[in-house]
Amino acid sequence: MKKIVVLNGIHGSGKSTLGKRVTEKDSRFKYFGEIGEQVYTEVHYKNLRSYEAYDSEIFRREIARDAKLLETPEIPVVETWHIENLAYASVRSPQLRDYFKQMFERQLHFFDPVVVFISIDWDTFRERSKKGNNNHQMDTLVAFTERVQSQLLEIYDEYGIRPLQVRNEGRVEDTVTELYEGLVMRGLTEDKVSGKEQL
Repeated sequence: MKKIVVLNGIHGSGKSTLGKRVTEKDSRFKYFGEIGEQVYTEVHYKNLRSYEAYDSEIFRREIARDAKLLETPEIPVVETWHIENLAYASVRSPQLRDYFKQMFERQLHFFDPVVVFISIDWDTFRERSKKGNNNHQMDTLVAFTERVQSQLLEIYDEYGIRPLQVRNEGRVEDTVTELYEGLVMRGLTEDKVSGKEQL
């Protein structure tokens, strides 16, 4: 099975930053960004009539990209992946949950994910998400995000996933080091990177 690193965490937790930094430090990793963000930023998908259509498109693209992950010689570092997409869909489009679970379970025949849960506190979340949101919108966003995170933790329990937990509240350099050392402990890297300094 293909080893991949899956970065989970609420919006603003630093998945993109940490994923890119780890892959910059060690050429044995290759970064793959969040499909949901890609779909959201495309104008014609912003006008989708329902969350069901949005979530279905995310899963469709994720499945299509999995073929590329399998062919990648490096270890893919993937934001969100099916695990967190399933958590979002469970909140936004619960009628699709069973189908998406089947898709996820099928992919587990091909992939061996090492899951990283990147955490921040809710004050940090509010600070990083405040642009364009008033207080009422922020309260709604926090409530939604809490539900998604709760679903994510339930998925971990259901599938026996024991994530590497990384807190991203301090200096990014320190968090990158903590993440990298955690991947070393999970057997994904050696203590020293050929031709590069250890983090």
